[in-house]
Amino acid sequence: MTQLLAPFAPLYLASNSPRRRQILEQLGIVHEVLKIPSPAGQADEPILAGEAAEDYVQRTAQEKMQDALFYIQQQALSPKAVLCADTCVMLDHKVVDKARSDADVRQSLHTLSDTWHQVHTYVVLQSHEQRLECRSVSWVKLQKLSATDIEHYVRSQEGLGKAGGYAVQGLGAAFIEAIKGSYSGIMGLPAHETWQLLQRLNV
Repeated sequence: MTQLLAPFAPLYLASNSPRRRQILEQLGIVHEVLKIPSPAGQADEPILAGEAAEDYVQRTAQEKMQDALFYIQQQALSPKAVLCADTCVMLDHKVVDKARSDADVRQSLHTLSDTWHQVHTYVVLQSHEQRLECRSVSWVKLQKLSATDIEHYVRSQEGLGKAGGYAVQGLGAAFIEAIKGSYSGIMGLPAHETWQLLQRLNV
């Protein structure tokens, strides 16, 4: 596809998410994925005791940026702007965590069934000493899910590793009654807000 549709220099994407890469490709943004190894024995994005859900997604995105900048320095990579993001699902101001097992997917879908819940994606963009940040907040309404619906989705394995235990861009779309906000933000990288940050940075 045609890339560099806007005067943005190539950047680093500090994420292994194929959805985020897909969104950047859709926007024509040339990028290189940083494959940053996770420290051995460290829990994946743990929620701190007493931490507000809104603060959690901001902190984890900012920590991803710090890890990316350290990795770039450690590997002596060429300087480029760095983009990272974190997404979390919230219900009643509480995080519905990433699903790491079939049991997690099952529990998340039981929790979110027949609810409006929020999806927050926090984006951080940095070039040299300049850092820009933004938050995308969307609402998703899941239908009332039967036990059969939930087990069908669990068997698909699609919800593993996903915030809230489902994927809006996959089979999970069959259970979504309505969306208010940014579809791409729910996927993991809000296209409009990301484009605006890149324009402001003028990389």
